[in-house]
Amino acid sequence: MTKIFDSIIEKEVEHIVNSEHMRVGVLDSKMCAMALWHTGSELPKSLIKLLRLFSQVTGDPQILTYQDIIIENPRSDLRTFFHKKSIGQSESFFYVMHQIIEDVMIPVIGIIKNAISLGFISENYLNEVQNRLIKANQIMGELMDSLNNLDFVIFRKFLSSVGDLKGPSGAFSGTYPILDLLWLGNSNVFKGNLERYKVDNMYFPSFQRKDILSLTNNIFVSVNTLKSTNIAGFESLYEILQKYLTEFRGRHLGAVKKHIPDVFNDKERGTMGQNATGNYLKDSLKHTKEET
Repeated sequence: MTKIFDSIIEKEVEHIVNSEHMRVGVLDSKMCAMALWHTGSELPKSLIKLLRLFSQVTGDPQILTYQDIIIENPRSDLRTFFHKKSIGQSESFFYVMHQIIEDVMIPVIGIIKNAISLGFISENYLNEVQNRLIKANQIMGELMDSLNNLDFVIFRKFLSSVGDLKGPSGAFSGTYPILDLLWLGNSNVFKGNLERYKVDNMYFPSFQRKDILSLTNNIFVSVNTLKSTNIAGFESLYEILQKYLTEFRGRHLGAVKKHIPDVFNDKERGTMGQNATGNYLKDSLKHTKEET
């Protein structure tokens, strides 16, 4: 089997790397590697070579990332570890709900950046930001309520970290870190998050890494800054972000408590391989509430 796999990879590697569908090739290759790793199987040398090559081309780590499994996973042909008529149905639901949250929330970044740049935000844009945040929170609530817990525990194992390589945790969505930074400014964001944004930058989606580093390391005007100047609209924007981003973080923590209580209680590591993940999430939520 390994020889057959090696032969296929050797023949197709150049085509895959040069294809417009390379990201799907990256996803398929990394999912294959995760399946082998987490079933105690040895990776074929050709697959190791392919992972290394993809890492050089994309700048990504040689493990499945949040961008791979959520952002780049094609909805018309969604990749899952399990058959879609069994555990894969829950797995598909989990990925698609995260995709929808990203669809809803990524445009909010552009709205806020534009408002900060102009020093003005209209009532229409305030309403759009609020509606999008409410929608994202509703989706997180639906995910928490409807996800089959037994299925989740099983497929989640294939998303776990491998050695020093961190798994595709939702903590590596770049959308919410960017929103936190634009909202509060880097001097007020939870310090544990700021350190992670720098140390783990390569695990975030490639199109968001520069933004995260720039906002983490540089002085910039935030919504918090403009709120204190009494510029029209920014106090309302601050309050909207305060209410719904804090609520989202609370709902996510609730989902962790319900579906993976051992992670919540620090008896098991989170997907990104961090010890005391539950305590970290609780501290982050507590800091956000206190800061605002």
